[in-house]
Amino acid sequence: MANDLIERPHGAYLSVPQRDDRADVILRMCKNNSYRQFGTLMMETVPSEDQREVLVRRRAELVASLTHDRKMIGESVGEMLLGYAKYREMEAKEFRSTITHFVREFGLPPAVPTWAVWKACSDIRMGTAEDIDLAFPPSTMALRRLCDSYAWAVRGELCVLNDVLAGRKASPPISAADHERIKLGLRALADELAAANAARDAPDIAPSLTAEDLKAMVGEDAWDAIPSAPVRAGKRAVPDLQVSGR
Repeated sequence: MANDLIERPHGAYLSVPQRDDRADVILRMCKNNSYRQFGTLMMETVPSEDQREVLVRRRAELVASLTHDRKMIGESVGEMLLGYAKYREMEAKEFRSTITHFVREFGLPPAVPTWAVWKACSDIRMGTAEDIDLAFPPSTMALRRLCDSYAWAVRGELCVLNDVLAGRKASPPISAADHERIKLGLRALADELAAANAARDAPDIAPSLTAEDLKAMVGEDAWDAIPSAPVRAGKRAVPDLQVSGR
């Protein structure tokens, strides 16, 4: 029967991560009046070197608490299920298959930490688990939801720790005088760009040149040497001048 399959927990399981009041105070200080710029947390108050050491140790502690041990998880689930007559009367092979199903579900990303499964199963056995009817054994999804409700608090704190440790000092706020100076500079720049664009878009109209103007420019001998320039009312029409490279 199933009772012979499950070995009673031996030794201490992983303990639930305890709250670190000092790290909490540092995180609240750094998050106060902070903002995000291009994905980076910008802080008015950045942690000192000693405070960073506290946060780094706390982060390492939380990361270590997220380990996922399939064997210990299976033991915790089995102990909890044996509290229900349905599972105590189940054949060992079927009971093993049931536990395997729970363990597989808890291993799906993000994997449930071992301590969260242990705490959820303990709370169910003691009747203190929220949204779990003691008259009926929990489904895999119900137990997963309960485990995640414990684990997300740790995951959330870990995200805040990473934000603060990777954050930067925010620039000092701009004074009213600097704000006005910047506004005037931007307005002058906008006027300058508008004038440049208007000049660029204006039609390029060259003054008309008569034959006499060109004659004066190139010289009378050079002008008379151009055979293709017809005479119109005493003036030559403007010829096509081609300059050959040498």
